[in-house]
Amino acid sequence: MLDPVGRQATRRMMHDLNDDGLTILTITHRMDEAVDADRVVVLDHGRVALDDVPARIFRNAEVLHWLGLDVPSLAELTTALRKVVPGLREDTASVTSLVDAINAYPHLTAPLAQEPPAPPAQTPAIIEAYGLSHTYMRGTPFARQSLDHVDIAASSGGAHGLIGATGSGKSTLMQHLNGLLRPQEGTVNIAGHDLGDAATDLRAIRRMAGLVFQRPETQIFEQYVGDEIAYGPRLAGLTGEELRSRVRWAMDLVGLDFEGFKDRMTFALSGGEQRKVALASTLALQPRVLLLDEPTAGLDPRSHAELLERLNRLRKTGMTLILSSHEMADVTALTRHVTVMDHGRSQHTGSVVETFADGDRLQNWGLEQPVVTRVAEALRSRGWPLAAGIVDSEHLSHALARELSAAMQGPRR
Repeated sequence: MLDPVGRQATRRMMHDLNDDGLTILTITHRMDEAVDADRVVVLDHGRVALDDVPARIFRNAEVLHWLGLDVPSLAELTTALRKVVPGLREDTASVTSLVDAINAYPHLTAPLAQEPPAPPAQTPAIIEAYGLSHTYMRGTPFARQSLDHVDIAASSGGAHGLIGATGSGKSTLMQHLNGLLRPQEGTVNIAGHDLGDAATDLRAIRRMAGLVFQRPETQIFEQYVGDEIAYGPRLAGLTGEELRSRVRWAMDLVGLDFEGFKDRMTFALSGGEQRKVALASTLALQPRVLLLDEPTAGLDPRSHAELLERLNRLRKTGMTLILSSHEMADVTALTRHVTVMDHGRSQHTGSVVETFADGDRLQNWGLEQPVVTRVAEALRSRGWPLAAGIVDSEHLSHALARELSAAMQGPRR
C-alpha cells in the first residue's frame, strides 16, 4: 500500500543493499518488481513452476497467464503496440528503449488538427463535501489534523478517483462519505442527506453508501464466510432462499465460488480472499454508492484483473464508484474524474486525462504517470503529434496507427 514515490524509494534501498552484498529475497504480486531481480521463482499450488532469469520467465506470456500471473506493464504495452507498429522487439527494457524503437518508424512532425473532446454529460452529484475539515483527537495534546477544507463532488452513476501520497487524507475522507465520521467543520451531503444534521439516519446512509476498508481484516468478524456476507442483508430483513440468493450473487460478483467458500473459516483466508469477502459483504447490501479504499492491494494479477472487470461491470449498471488507490493504472481503468489529495487538502479535481498529463505536478504530489502516459509523452517530445494525457494502451495504439497511416500517405496539405 505504498504510494508510487514511496515504492520507488523502497526499491532503490533494496538495490543499494544488494549492491553492498546483501542477499534480497522478496515476495511480490508486482511483475514490475519481479523483473528487477536476478532470479525469479514462480510458485503454483505449492510447487515450483518456473525458476529462471526474468528475461526468460517473462518471455512466455501464455504460460504466465495460465499460472494466474501477467507480464510487466512495459512488456504488456509493447505487445499491444506491436499490432500497429510491427517489428517492435518484445524485450524492450525501458520506456526509452521502447520510444527509440517506435521512433525508428517514419512519422509526421507537424502538429495535426485535434478535434476537441465532447464535454461530459452533466449529471447531478450524489456526494458533495465542501470545506470539510477533520482533526483526530481534537482538543488533546495529541491532536492531528487529517483534512483541511476539502472540496469534492461525485456524480451519480459515475466513477471518481481519489489519489495522493500516503497520509494525504484519502481514507479519512472516505470515512466521511458514508457517515462513519461526521463533519467537524464544513458540510457533507449524500443523496440529499446532510450528515451534519443530527436527525439524519446514519444507518440508512451506510446501507446506501457501502465502504470497503483499506484493511479488510478490520471489518470481518463472523466465523464463516457465508455468515459474514449474509450479516448485512439479514439485518435488513432477508431470510431463507432470498438471503441465500443475495449472498450467492455477491460472491459471484467478486469471484468467490459459493459452494467452495461459504463454509470456509474467515480467519484462514489469504489477504486477497479476505479482500474479496469484505467487498462481497458490502455488495450484498446492493448500495447505490460503493466506496473502495485500495481494493486491489494484496491481489494476485489474475484476481486483480478479474476485480477490475467486475467493478467496471458494476459501474456500467449505474452504481456510483469512489475509488481510492495508489495504483494509477487502476484509477485510469475505472474512473473518469479524480481528486488529488495532498497534506489533507484537495489540491486538484479534474478529468483523468487532464490530471495525468502533467508528470512534474504529479511527482510533486508523490504520484506518477502510468507507463503508457510516459511513453506517449516521450514520443510527443520527439515530434509525434499525440494528444496530451493518453492514459491507456488502446488510445495510444489508435493514435500511433493514425499517424503512421498518415505518414505513409505523404505530407498533409
